[in-house]
Order: sequence, then structure tokens, then C-alpha cells
Amino acid sequence: MDANSVLIAALDSYSLDLGDYKGDTAAIANAISKCKDYLSHNTVTTDWVKSNWGNRLNIIFYPLI
Repeated sequence: MDANSVLIAALDSYSLDLGDYKGDTAAIANAISKCKDYLSHNTVTTDWVKSNWGNRLNIIFYPLI
């Protein structure tokens, strides 16, 4: 499995649980959608993931902490 497929699968899995969170999750759902769109149109490598993806995941997960 390539990095894109793994990340898209992880985002899909995470988005299924959004209904469990209290409050407005629209911004998080939008961020997930944009990340998946980016992954669908751009090939990423594991090196790219290591250096860039952490910033994007913080945007998604930070509001839930």
C-alpha cells in the first residue's frame, strides 16, 4: 500500500467517528475533505509525510484535544 492510500484510509476511518464528538465538527470534516482531495491528486512519499503531514494532522486533531 502506498502512502496516499494509507493516509486516505486513516482519514476515512477517523471521519466515521466524528459523530461521537460533541459540538460542531464541520471545520474538522472540511479539513479532512481537503486533505483527502490533496492526496487524491498528488503523490506523496514517506519522506514528504514525515516532514509535512504532522502539520496537517495537528489542524484536524487539535480542536478535539
